[in-house]
Amino acid sequence: MQKLSYVKCSPGGNITVLVFTEVQRKRQPDVARHIMALMPDVEQVGFVEKPDNPQAAARLQMMGGEFCGNATRALAWVLTKKNWPELAPHDGNVVLEVSGAKRLLNAQITGSMVRVEMPIKHELESVRQIRDRTVVDLEGISHVIVYQSPDSDAREKADRLLAELGLQEIEAAGVLYCEPREDGIYMTPFVWVRDTATLIQETACASGTVCVALAEAAASRDTQTDLRVYQPSGGFIRAFVEIADGKFSQAFIEGPVEILEESEITLNA
Repeated sequence: MQKLSYVKCSPGGNITVLVFTEVQRKRQPDVARHIMALMPDVEQVGFVEKPDNPQAAARLQMMGGEFCGNATRALAWVLTKKNWPELAPHDGNVVLEVSGAKRLLNAQITGSMVRVEMPIKHELESVRQIRDRTVVDLEGISHVIVYQSPDSDAREKADRLLAELGLQEIEAAGVLYCEPREDGIYMTPFVWVRDTATLIQETACASGTVCVALAEAAASRDTQTDLRVYQPSGGFIRAFVEIADGKFSQAFIEGPVEILEESEITLNA
């Protein structure tokens, strides 16, 4: 038996469990599946570890080794609210090490809003065409953008599309059904995580949000793109992308985070 301490969060409606008890990496996918079976509203699980880089306050290791922007925002929020001992005086800025990202990421907290730097690939070619589909590659995850509203078979179609494009072989990939409207883009995301073999219709997706903004920026070549992407949760996540010298120079996402529960769960060892 193992008792796990966790915090359940809602970053923009994307229900996330952060496990603060140490769990061996090889066990993390199974533990995540067990937690998600016990808590049907949970869409993803991250494990909080000691960072390799001493400049980081903590490391976020996602259940399949993928990158997750919303879980990163959630961890930054939780660490500041829990007065995490490794967190130096931060003035609202938190540095994190995150699975799927090759460098440290900065998060900035203002009120209830958490903005986090995204691990983009700087080449404009990271927005590419495979057959007739737009694919956007980040570090740790890729997304396919489908500019149509989802129908009743959307999940099955997303599963087939990821398989056809060979994207089920990478750590994580998603299909984003997008509807452009006057006030922004309305997105319905389906996200596949290879190591847990899960395809989840998420209520919010941060990496998908920034991929939509990257695709918009690549098409317009505007130096700055500021986009509201509305999530199935009813809220929106704001994405910022900058282009300089013919490359993506930086990208951020921003939105609210809420702590739903802090408790313990006992699992069979």
